[in-house]
Amino acid sequence: MNNDINYRTENDAVIELAAKLAADTAPMEIDHEIDDLRVFLKTDGHVVTVDFSDWRDSPRRMNGTVTAHEMGSVIDLVDQYVGDSTDDVVTYADEKQLRFTTVIGDHTKGTPGRAATRIVYSLEPTPEWAQWKAADRTMMTQERFAEFIEDRFSDIDDPDPADLLEIAQTFQAAGSIEIRSARRLSDGSTQITYNEDIVAKGGSSGQLEIPRTFGLSISPFYGCPPVDVTARFRHRLNTGDLTLGFIINDRDRLERAAFDEMLAGLAVQAGWVVVRAAAR
Repeated sequence: MNNDINYRTENDAVIELAAKLAADTAPMEIDHEIDDLRVFLKTDGHVVTVDFSDWRDSPRRMNGTVTAHEMGSVIDLVDQYVGDSTDDVVTYADEKQLRFTTVIGDHTKGTPGRAATRIVYSLEPTPEWAQWKAADRTMMTQERFAEFIEDRFSDIDDPDPADLLEIAQTFQAAGSIEIRSARRLSDGSTQITYNEDIVAKGGSSGQLEIPRTFGLSISPFYGCPPVDVTARFRHRLNTGDLTLGFIINDRDRLERAAFDEMLAGLAVQAGWVVVRAAAR
């Protein structure tokens, strides 16, 4: 690392200029202006700087960071800030962070920019998607599984969500139940045979088919349209006790696909540079 490199701020430049003026000029009051700062070198040798930025009708340049909640807002804000002058606008699409950072005042060909204004849109999971992800690969009791399916009833697309709820509630409602066997059927579903001991009724038996997979229609992120999600049904038998759960197919790839779809849509609509990269 080269320790001889010096990085100067605007204030450093102001002080340096004032010192130079003091060395080259007779002891008299002089002034010089740099951006919104005005420098006065008084006859007694004191340097005075005045910031005029708050006195102007508008600042010389934009600065700050805005957090957008959907891609449409990013496009609207760029239009609001710069209109058709988008030569120095760049959107950095960071797949690892699931984040879109749009920089206004970025470098252009041959001209460095200050990159002082940013519009950040981070893909935030919806509450529905967050709950399904949290329960992914988690085996539950029949009662807990029934409660989960009931809570997320509207997300289930195929088969009829009432069928999945019936599977869990059938076992949940049983006072004492013994799983006799489980076998895979030709269509991929699983058939469970059980005996139920009902007080004063002598008991009963039955069969229940559990589908191999079920489908969801859900928005994984705020501002993202619903996507089709497939989950594989799972059950475990342990000395007559049954636990139920599911595994979401290609969960990480599904999120990347949603990101890619939003990136493709932005690339079509944006009148500026859009790149796959992390913003500096």
